[in-house]
Amino acid sequence: MSSITRLGRNSPARGQLSRPGKEILYVVLILLGFDPSSYAGFGTQTGEEPGLWDQGGYAVVVATIHDIKMITGNVADGYHAALELRASLCGNLDPSQQPTLKVGFECQTLTTSIRQLPPDGATVIAVVMGEDGRAGILSDYCDFMPGRSSLVTVSGLNDPIVLETLKRLQAARKARAAKAAAATQPSAPASAP
Repeated sequence: MSSITRLGRNSPARGQLSRPGKEILYVVLILLGFDPSSYAGFGTQTGEEPGLWDQGGYAVVVATIHDIKMITGNVADGYHAALELRASLCGNLDPSQQPTLKVGFECQTLTTSIRQLPPDGATVIAVVMGEDGRAGILSDYCDFMPGRSSLVTVSGLNDPIVLETLKRLQAARKARAAKAAAATQPSAPASAP
């Protein structure tokens, strides 16, 4: 039996599309020139965005994911889960102060970078936004994450993917600092002929 609980009705409410109906609609919209990355803020995070980690409420965490529940019948199907935080790689989220975080996220749709649902109890690296016990896992592509996905399963804190992700974050933040420093440097005066 699956450890994922399905919430909602088995059939869509009146006026709502079923999951296959939504997928067909997305394909038609793409064929007509619709860019799914523009839907609901779906885009790309490089890690270099100013204020993202210290003021934006974003964090990259290593956590154990529990209580995964599928939510259906809404405009967008999605999941709810609890993250038991183990470590923070970036951002203002402190696992010693906030050990658990409830999150919502989409998976395996055209409007998310998350292509695989982790099993209940898996250790994951997640890019989250939010605070006060409730947050969301980003749908955006994340250039600093493996496969650019905002939710990745790892074998544990000692998995080499964790250190690789940290190094990519460090490189992105260093590049941002270098760009900020270059922007504040006065330009050299033009030499007279």
